[in-house]
Amino acid sequence: MQKKSLFKNKYMLQFFYLFILVLILIFFSMVLEIKKDYDKEEILEQQRLDLLNLTKESPVVLDETSSKEVSCKESWFCTDWADCRNNVQKRACLDQNTCKTTINKPATEQSC
Repeated sequence: MQKKSLFKNKYMLQFFYLFILVLILIFFSMVLEIKKDYDKEEILEQQRLDLLNLTKESPVVLDETSSKEVSCKESWFCTDWADCRNNVQKRACLDQNTCKTTINKPATEQSC
């Protein structure tokens, strides 16, 4: 008795194997892309935490001649720009001196 094959000839079988290989490659490329995005988000989160730690100790700006407190001098620290999403890049910026003013605050969004 002759064995029945799902594939009519060896070329169809080779095409099937190639198709499965392509699907596997697509799957792994998607997994790597997700991991890359996760790693970037993790880095941005760490930068945000670092910024928050910088603001815990906020120095008082003193006038050198009278030793009186004067208006606060902003000192901004910003994270790296995030990846472009919907034609916009974002970043976080915090004033290391926590002056509660935004006169010299750098841009936190830009088009891309």
